[in-house]
Amino acid sequence: MQGTRTLVCEQRQFLAALKQDIKECCYIKGPTTDEESISFLAAVNNDPLHGFHLNNYCVLRQEVASSIDEVGSFVQLTMDGLRSSSSDADKEAHDCIISTIANFSLQLVSGISKVCAERDNHSGDH
Repeated sequence: MQGTRTLVCEQRQFLAALKQDIKECCYIKGPTTDEESISFLAAVNNDPLHGFHLNNYCVLRQEVASSIDEVGSFVQLTMDGLRSSSSDADKEAHDCIISTIANFSLQLVSGISKVCAERDNHSGDH
């Protein structure tokens, strides 16, 4: 039984570190309080391009764009080209990329948080 408890604790520590790394790389805030979530969602309702929210995590649209810019010059040049293009399709592609990265990052962080909570519950059962 002790070996199982140790393994669960190690998994939980690894997942917590991974979650923190993703939050830092993608500028994700959270977990947020109910008041912070309500305030953020109100800002999104006023301006749908303000940011993204999932469960009790949020990220500003501009911060997602900044995290993409940090990846490398090829990605930055490609994204700048899409953003500054006169083509509506290019601008839509830019927005879609930002949205996809933001939602994927939020899903990762939220999902890892749930797994960590399950690990915490299971470690107490043994």
